[in-house]
Amino acid sequence: MGYSKTGVITYKKKPEKGEPGPKGPFVYPAGIYVQGSDTQYTATALTAPMVVFENQMYILNVVGTVGSQLNPRDDYAANGSKATWVLMPQYKAAYYEIFFAEFAKLGSAIFSGDYMLSQHGMDAQGRESTDFEKFNPATNDFTPNIMIDWLRGKMKGKNVEIEGEINATKGKIADFKIIEHWLQSSNMGLSGSQLTFDAPYGNVYIGSHPDMSTGGAAKLGSFCLKDTQLDGLRSTNPVGLVCAGLFDERKTNEIKRSYGLWVRGCSSFGGIVLREVQEFQGSDGNYYAEIVRGCSLVRSWHTPLYLYGHGIDNGHVVMVINESNEVHIDLRGEVVVNGNRSTKVFKQSCKMLVYMDKRFYAASDHQT
Repeated sequence: MGYSKTGVITYKKKPEKGEPGPKGPFVYPAGIYVQGSDTQYTATALTAPMVVFENQMYILNVVGTVGSQLNPRDDYAANGSKATWVLMPQYKAAYYEIFFAEFAKLGSAIFSGDYMLSQHGMDAQGRESTDFEKFNPATNDFTPNIMIDWLRGKMKGKNVEIEGEINATKGKIADFKIIEHWLQSSNMGLSGSQLTFDAPYGNVYIGSHPDMSTGGAAKLGSFCLKDTQLDGLRSTNPVGLVCAGLFDERKTNEIKRSYGLWVRGCSSFGGIVLREVQEFQGSDGNYYAEIVRGCSLVRSWHTPLYLYGHGIDNGHVVMVINESNEVHIDLRGEVVVNGNRSTKVFKQSCKMLVYMDKRFYAASDHQT
């Protein structure tokens, strides 16, 4: 005889998949938390600030705005997950530290705001230091060996090697400054077609460059003693070399002498001296030019002009230029032309004379 049993078998229905819960807020860095400061922090359902306090990271855990009165560490220790500030999990903190924390490390580099810098550098006393936390671009408490300002596009390094092309319109290299197309120091300038050098005793100017001394024409070089001017060179043609000395100044019957160019030979009497002589007015009202050793240039504004030699050798050459408004200037004194003791220098011309046996012998006129 068999047995049977009847009953009801029930099956528990599998619950339907529920709706996903709300996403957590986006955490953004809010800097270092200073307890008792005036800083306020605001969290919404979508965003929450993250702060650094005592080398730990805390996230604002309430929606709304809070001040800086709480101690995040004590708050979290007392209230846990219900605290106003909750401690960020260590694995997440490590991730955020790389990208957001003040003085975050990435390899050997340190990130601080807009700056990337090295861990090694110098302190305010010039000693080696690794106190990169003291870095402030406005002070020298810590100067890194290399620094990049990502905001302003600036880079500074203790030793930097750059290969390839460099384009610069300004800057400094040792004592030299880059100013447009010039490389300049306190007494020297260099460009693509010009070199200048200034010294207490004068200046050197090399390179093709127009100036008033040639009426705008090119000039390849000027060597000028201090306080000299080149505006007296009236030629409008290009000039290869200009040498300028001081004008003679008559003081107590003595002449202050300087030379534009002196090419010296094997003996004390050899060589060539080029100099400019300035006329002066004597006690008798006449104008004089005292010629000393060398080849001389005399620019005269008065007539008559008396020439006389002073310790010069035979063969001395003198050029006299008429700078006056007169039709001609009479040259007198130790001047001989065809037996006469005077000659004329016409306007816009110059007269060449050669000194022989205590006399200046005049040649024909030469137009400038």
